Amino acid sequence: IKSVLAIPIVTTTGQSLGFIEYDDTDCTRSWNGEDIISLKVIAEIIGSHIIRERTQKSLKESERNFRQIFENMQEGFFRIDPEGTLILANQRFAEILGYDSPEKLTGNSFLELPIAESTDREKFLTNLKDIGIITNLQNTMVNKRNRRVHYRVNAQAVHSDSGAVRFYDGTVEDITEEKELEEQLIHSQKMEALGRLAGGIAHDFNNLLTVIDGYSSFMLQKIGSDDPLTKDIKMI
Repeated sequence: IKSVLAIPIVTTTGQSLGFIEYDDTDCTRSWNGEDIISLKVIAEIIGSHIIRERTQKSLKESERNFRQIFENMQEGFFRIDPEGTLILANQRFAEILGYDSPEKLTGNSFLELPIAESTDREKFLTNLKDIGIITNLQNTMVNKRNRRVHYRVNAQAVHSDSGAVRFYDGTVEDITEEKELEEQLIHSQKMEALGRLAGGIAHDFNNLLTVIDGYSSFMLQKIGSDDPLTKDIKMI
């Protein structure tokens, strides 16, 4: 190599990515301004390409991580646009509603989903639009598989920089098992209270019988065996 022209490859923030060089193996030469400018242009093109590739790779990695978290959530996630259309949902949300996949839900009106609920869904959406947030709302539904589900829902509005509502994000948690345990506990407590009440009544009744038996024995001692009341008292 007789002559070398090297130009650094840097980002707009000054981060060094390497360098590019041009070698002349035939003769020693002086590099003119045109050579330097040409190599700088090439260096900028290569630098832009490297940054673009790194950015795309980072975005794909972030998207993959988000998708894994999104699909592995224990809560159902849903997103509704301002018109009430379901535009995004994860697998868990579909399962809670009794569907095989979220694709069968997205694109449908939130108000028209064939799910029987104990509260008014339109009222829920109206309150969400008016207040902007709903927390720990518990409800019961019969899902598409005809399964009764107790659930807890949280939702809030997501705004743009201008303040307009972009969409509403929410989570749904299946609390059926929790509710069933609560009902079992309440039933157990009722049975325990009933048992204590029955035990108290039996104790009081036994005390009363003891008094009656005592008085009966006392009366038998006071009257003779030939007294007409003896037979009745013994029956007591």
